[in-house]
Amino acid sequence: MRFYHGQLEPSPIITSSLTINQPPPYYVGDTITGQFTIKNEGTASITFDVLTIGGRDPDDQVADFTFQYGITLNPGESYKYQGTLNLMKEGNYHFFCSYKIPDGNWNTAIPTKPGISNILDITVNPIIDNPYIDSITPSSGAPGIEVTIKGFNFDAMFSQSVQFGSKSAIIIEWSDTEIIVKVPYGEGIVDVIVSKDFENSNNVKFTFEKPIIDYIDPIYGEPNTEVTISGTNFGEPGLSLLYWVYFGCSNAEEISWNDTEIIAKAPWDYGTGKIDKFILKWILKLALQEAEIVIDEDIMDQIYNILLSCDIEIKPSGGEIKVPVTVTTPAGESNKVFFSYPVSILSEVLLESPGELRVYDSLGRVTGIVNGEPEEEIPNTIYDGNNVILVNPNDSYTYEMVGIEEGEYGIKVNFTENGNTINFAAIDIPTSTKENHQYKINWTTLSQGEEGVIVQVDSNGDGIFDYNFTSDSELTYDEYINATKGFQGGDGSPRGGSGGGGGDDDVSAIPLGNYYLAIIIISIISLIIIKKREFVLKK
Repeated sequence: MRFYHGQLEPSPIITSSLTINQPPPYYVGDTITGQFTIKNEGTASITFDVLTIGGRDPDDQVADFTFQYGITLNPGESYKYQGTLNLMKEGNYHFFCSYKIPDGNWNTAIPTKPGISNILDITVNPIIDNPYIDSITPSSGAPGIEVTIKGFNFDAMFSQSVQFGSKSAIIIEWSDTEIIVKVPYGEGIVDVIVSKDFENSNNVKFTFEKPIIDYIDPIYGEPNTEVTISGTNFGEPGLSLLYWVYFGCSNAEEISWNDTEIIAKAPWDYGTGKIDKFILKWILKLALQEAEIVIDEDIMDQIYNILLSCDIEIKPSGGEIKVPVTVTTPAGESNKVFFSYPVSILSEVLLESPGELRVYDSLGRVTGIVNGEPEEEIPNTIYDGNNVILVNPNDSYTYEMVGIEEGEYGIKVNFTENGNTINFAAIDIPTSTKENHQYKINWTTLSQGEEGVIVQVDSNGDGIFDYNFTSDSELTYDEYINATKGFQGGDGSPRGGSGGGGGDDDVSAIPLGNYYLAIIIISIISLIIIKKREFVLKK
């Protein structure tokens, strides 16, 4: 039970500020909603004959919100007022909380809690015929996304457009109060303007967001591996030519592209930017070299510049080349994530002319020179002049030399794996136009000091091998001549003996599937010494 001493009196007070629900700007003809909260903190009840937001228009005429009638507040009770007003004039309006009690008196200066306001001023703009933008959603993103523009006066009789800076958007839907468009390409922050019948709207801001890569899968693979790039703000590449996926300095082939996912192929050149293949060969050698190697200073300078400019890292003990992956759109370049190329075996074949050098895999694909034209059909192979390189070879290979004139040629084949190198060389071998020599190498047999190389000779290019013999790690001119003197094999065709000279018919053939034509110069590099200079690769 409450006991009051003295006279009982009401005490109305404003406890939440006078506000307008709609944000500015305001225009003649708009209907606005205002609100505030009033509480009776006195000891007696009070009845408001009228509760409202009072106002004065630009001409100092009454401009009151909706009247609320007969509101009674007991001690401690609150009431949230809400009313509307139609804005009929342009200019400045002044509003205030007010009430009238039954005796007819108005109170337009109701007390407030600290920090609470019981008044509000707004400016009303004249009616406009031009289109007006209230909002754009979303207000940032990548080129190619769809955005919704809301406002009024968008309907047009003759022409309509939406500009993002200097670029026109593709219109998807258009009504008097809402437009949906596809964002054109651009960068930075631009003004968005709606135009109709040669009248322009106000402008709102749109921010072009740079692409962001969250992750790639896989993060490790051979050249031509399909890599999925996941992230945001990749946009739509059809809007412009300025959409690229880069591995290091190399532009990757894109298979598919949308705003959140791209599938691209890891470039064949290991992210080096399609440089001279001779330099690429040395980079691959460095990726596998375990010991110190000597490199010409000019070549090393070129390699250093490529690694630096393309942000490529050669891991000395890992046998891999690590390159950054980035996505570029008209809005800018993404963050970097890294993809690694393994380099576990490097196979190199060198032909000293005259002749065409060709390497075939088990599927008949060829890398080398065919009738004067270079071919690189075998995956992960490089042709550089009279030099073929196979990276991480995993097949059986046949090496072929086709003569283009009379003379003598030499071939050198090196195979290195896990720091162990096996060599084969054919030295000063005579040849003539259309003569075809093929070599198949069993590296295991050769490494044991035995004859692990099958040599087949087609003397006139008719597709029939006239001689078939074996060799150890070195085939000399004399051994070749002795092996091709014209001894007859069991099938009536000339046949040489093992090592050349004996001419025995029981020379054993070596199964072709066990022979790997590989030219290898590989290890893993930690230090390269160059003409009194030292260059240390990143670990």
